[in-house]
Amino acid sequence: MVTLFYERYSLTIPENYNECTGEQLEKMGAVFLQALPELDARIALLRVLGNRGGWWWRRLPPEALERMVPHVDWALDPENLLTEQKFFEIKANGRNINRFWGPKSELKNCTLAEFHEAEMAYRKMVDKVPGALDELCAILWREGKRPYNLELDKDGDVRHAFNQNTVPWRMKLFKRWPAGRKWACGKFFDSCRQLVVQRFPDVFEGGEATQDAFDGMFKLMRSLADGGKWGDMEKIEKMNVYTAMYELTLSLREQAETKASMAPTY
Repeated sequence: MVTLFYERYSLTIPENYNECTGEQLEKMGAVFLQALPELDARIALLRVLGNRGGWWWRRLPPEALERMVPHVDWALDPENLLTEQKFFEIKANGRNINRFWGPKSELKNCTLAEFHEAEMAYRKMVDKVPGALDELCAILWREGKRPYNLELDKDGDVRHAFNQNTVPWRMKLFKRWPAGRKWACGKFFDSCRQLVVQRFPDVFEGGEATQDAFDGMFKLMRSLADGGKWGDMEKIEKMNVYTAMYELTLSLREQAETKASMAPTY
């Protein structure tokens, strides 16, 4: 967080997405979806992040606003990632029934199967396929187990296991979610997938999140199943995405070392 000062005025705002609250992210999404001119968007973002009332903004001198606006430019930087989970629990229609739970920060409890399906939905979203963002949210946000002790967290995941067959039902509910909230959920997944790519460059062709790399998640799952070390395909699909990436990284490095040792020396 950073506090901006101008004469007798002060304003404390986040310095990155991970410092924002869920409410701020939802309102930021609403701003971005309006496709405002850049200056208008920056001013609107400053108002969202500043959490001040209309009276305070009306009294703020124009020169103070001009000096404060550049401090929200990080929100326009695609390299500024949102990897902290700000919508862990969401109540549909504000009621306790139909509560949905999201993955942990950095997708730490995601399985290979749901990561792959979420990536496919994300690709549709990038291509502006209608309903793709609803599908992405429906894959990652699911009903919780009952009863479940969140403090003990014995399973590492309060959500029911991923089942592709239940996604269309949740999509119908998520269509009623605020557009800004869904934007923030999409930003969260986009940031986390970038983080996975950055951490495992050997798996993703030197750190590039190419179309072939992610379309090949099924091939990567098959390669893990090959030999039976980690079980059959069904078990591989339930494997934690980080565990799978570490295993694939080690496997690729071992293959490279074996190849290098077999190379002829002159």
